[in-house]
This record gives sequence, structure tokens and C-alpha cells, in this order.
Amino acid sequence: MKKAILLATLVLLTGCSTISSFFTEEETTQEAGPTETTDTTSQTLTCTQTDETVLFHAKGDRLMDMTQTFYLNFEDLGVTSDMDADAIQERINTTLG
Repeated sequence: MKKAILLATLVLLTGCSTISSFFTEEETTQEAGPTETTDTTSQTLTCTQTDETVLFHAKGDRLMDMTQTFYLNFEDLGVTSDMDADAIQERINTTLG
């Protein structure tokens, strides 16, 4: 009896059977699932808004590359004509960082 319980526990834990199959007398057969095929088709998706573009490049079901491009003008950055190069660089870094 102990061997039967141990065997049933092992079968359940390994996933070879389910609990409901012990209580029903239906014979279950395991069918072969669909074979996996790898899709090597490249796809590109471009999402465009007024001043932003996002480009996704996928091969099969894997995302290979994502590129985001956005545009800012001097007013968006807070750059004025009286600033020197170091001040402009600092302003750009703080805005983008």
C-alpha cells in the first residue's frame, strides 16, 4: 500500500498524470502538440507623433532594436542667445538628463 501511494505521488509530482485521472476511468492519450517553427520574418513598426518618433524592429517574436527620436527647440531647452557654450551645454544636459 505504501508503495502504491509513493508511486502515485511521484507520478503526480512529475506531471505525468493529474489528480482527476485517478478518480475517473477514462483512458487519456497524450497527443503530440504542434511543432514549433521559428519565424525569421523581420518587421518594422513606426509610431509617429508631432515631435516624437519611436521605431521598433523585430525578428520573429523577438524585439531586436528600438529607436526613439524626439525634437526640442531652444525654447524647450531654455537656451537664450546671451548664453555661452558652457551654459548651453549645461542646460541641454539638465533638460535631457
